Amino acid sequence: MAKGLRFFAGILRFYEVRVVIPFIEGAVRFWYHLNPRVYSQRLRIRSIDEGYVEKKSNRYVILALYEKVALPAFTMNLIDAIDRSPLNLVVVSNSAPDPLLRAQLLEKCNLLIVRSNLGRDFGAYRDGVRILLRRIKNIERLILLNDSLFYFDRGLDQFIARLNGEAEFIGVTEVFQFHYHVQSYALSFGERILRNKQFLRFWRRYRPISSRRWSIHKGEVALTRMLTKVGFRPHILYQAAELGPRLAARPIRELLESVRLLPTGIRSELYGQFEKVLKADESPESISILETISQGVRNFDPALSADENKTRMQAISDQAETMERWSFEIFTNRIISAIASRNQIHAGGFIFVKYLGLPVIKRDIFYRGVYLLEDIHRILSEFGEPLRDEVMADLRRGGTAANLKGLKWVLYYHGSI
Repeated sequence: MAKGLRFFAGILRFYEVRVVIPFIEGAVRFWYHLNPRVYSQRLRIRSIDEGYVEKKSNRYVILALYEKVALPAFTMNLIDAIDRSPLNLVVVSNSAPDPLLRAQLLEKCNLLIVRSNLGRDFGAYRDGVRILLRRIKNIERLILLNDSLFYFDRGLDQFIARLNGEAEFIGVTEVFQFHYHVQSYALSFGERILRNKQFLRFWRRYRPISSRRWSIHKGEVALTRMLTKVGFRPHILYQAAELGPRLAARPIRELLESVRLLPTGIRSELYGQFEKVLKADESPESISILETISQGVRNFDPALSADENKTRMQAISDQAETMERWSFEIFTNRIISAIASRNQIHAGGFIFVKYLGLPVIKRDIFYRGVYLLEDIHRILSEFGEPLRDEVMADLRRGGTAANLKGLKWVLYYHGSI
């Protein structure tokens, strides 16, 4: 019975991938290609206004926004950090801001571009890059950011400073899953790239189609491939490989606690990895210790008080200290491998925050089922994050894709929405 259900599910997924998704994606792209605004920047741009901030340098940030009434505090954190930096701010809004928000943005930026909501964030990048490069000559550095992130104040100035570095092609995180690419929520380009003909042609030819698959494949994947093909290697600021020496320097108890920063799916996978380690070592003593560790982490009880759980973890760690070093290193490497093989900002976001100082987390981590709300609340509470309650309110407003039904669920499951 179970085999039959799995076979039927496999056939259904094959049909969705080969028939349903290509048909719908093709229809969506065809519909957008009929829209004249896709081909005309003039038709997309509603207004361009000079901001009140004086030019500080030849280095710029393009920030893609979609807010009509007010900016959340975590987005204002970013704008304030840019204001403290030597960077000039260009805001590209995918919606028409109300008068109060418009005035607020003009007080903080050098240039405010309001456009039609076409092409998602990558479409906003396209128009911002094209307009800015026409207006300003000899730009030394161009950074692309958007509001798909929670920006935390702790470490944000250093984050901006690192993006304002000297490498020609800087990214924050990368993805090896399916298609390698540098993630486009934060990109930074130097002078040589900004003068490169292939780079300029990419943005000139890019069509702002409002499809998630289009933005990923024709946008960030294509941009990464083009830049690497012409010789620009990405410099990634936060990556899973950096966790190795950071975790190796920590006591075993802390390594076990760090598992709780990972998404639910990865935690379950790592518990399964414990079983493999158990089988790899025939020593009864090692098996007993690893079983205690595995069950202790697996059975972490959120209903207990922090002190009670701390006592439990301390008892586990006292036994874990006698575990052979190679087993500890294997488990560390498996944590790193689990993060590196996925979307790293999703899989490793919170552990990057703790050990690498990353000051951002994606705003879709609840919607895409990466974390449960209670996990996010627990982690932000442990971090002492001042914006915890605002983050939780934003996540609840965004909802979860688990509530989608029928065709919408199929489209979500295969990454179309």
